[in-house]
Amino acid sequence: MSIGLAQSGLWDDPQVIPTHQQNEQGEGKAYAYGQHFNSAIGLTFVLDEIVEGTGKAGENEDDEQQSKNSHENIRSTKIQFIRITVSVHLLKLRLGKWRFAPTVWPTLAALFFFVLTLWLGNWQSERADTKRALQARFDAALEAEIIQVGSTLLDRDSVLYRRVEVEGTFDDAQTILLDNRVYNGVAGYHVLTPFKIQGSQLAILVNRGWVATGRSRDLLPRTPAPQGVVKLVGVATDPHSRYVELVHGTSKGRVWQNLNFEQFAANYSASLQPVLLLQSNQMEDGLVRDWPRPDTGVGMHVSYAFQWYSLAATLTVLWLVLNVKRHRDDDR
Repeated sequence: MSIGLAQSGLWDDPQVIPTHQQNEQGEGKAYAYGQHFNSAIGLTFVLDEIVEGTGKAGENEDDEQQSKNSHENIRSTKIQFIRITVSVHLLKLRLGKWRFAPTVWPTLAALFFFVLTLWLGNWQSERADTKRALQARFDAALEAEIIQVGSTLLDRDSVLYRRVEVEGTFDDAQTILLDNRVYNGVAGYHVLTPFKIQGSQLAILVNRGWVATGRSRDLLPRTPAPQGVVKLVGVATDPHSRYVELVHGTSKGRVWQNLNFEQFAANYSASLQPVLLLQSNQMEDGLVRDWPRPDTGVGMHVSYAFQWYSLAATLTVLWLVLNVKRHRDDDR
């Protein structure tokens, strides 16, 4: 029995070994399959990473391309801006290393002020010419024949600055004093007295001359007019000339700031000739009759014209200098 069992066991052993081997082979195959499966999964992950990396690389390339395109667009915009900036120059001139390229708005501003100053200079020059003509008229009037003033009302414009002669009597009670008149640096008064024309109902207002104020303004100087019939010689002037009024208001009393001819004529008893006579012949009354030539202001207008023309020339020089620049190699 034991031998049989042994034989029987020996007979069964080959049966067991192949089964074990089969199990090991099955496990090996399963392991191999697992290894292949894991390898496949790993390869899949690797491929996914490669694909993802490739996608990111593509995105980075796209970003770089977009950035490059953006920089090119900015550069193109800058170039266009530069071209636009350059296009506002009126002209471009080059002389060696120097460039003259004036721009529009500064040039227009300079042109406006140049025309303005030039016009003002011409206006002052025309005013000076007008005053020269007036001065020439004054000189010619002094050389003309003396006009005899009588009972006929004079035409002010035709006799202005002409020498006149008149006989009559002073109305000393109606004398007025024009204040703040200066002679050789000394303050004083101009003495104005109406003069009744002999043989006429008319009178003429006469500026008899200058007198100093004295030590106190509270005491007015004595300026007695000659008595009886006298002959006066002088120059007919415009009675409406005005000086600076220190106090505004109606002139009253003997001291006036300015001659208000209409007011004086309205309050006087006789009709007045439309001129003021500057007396030139001397009398024993202590008054100074040193009448200056009428200042027409020619020198003032010439001075103003020179200033405006100088300013126009300065603007031109500044415009030229500020638009001349040294040429650089990178300038186009």
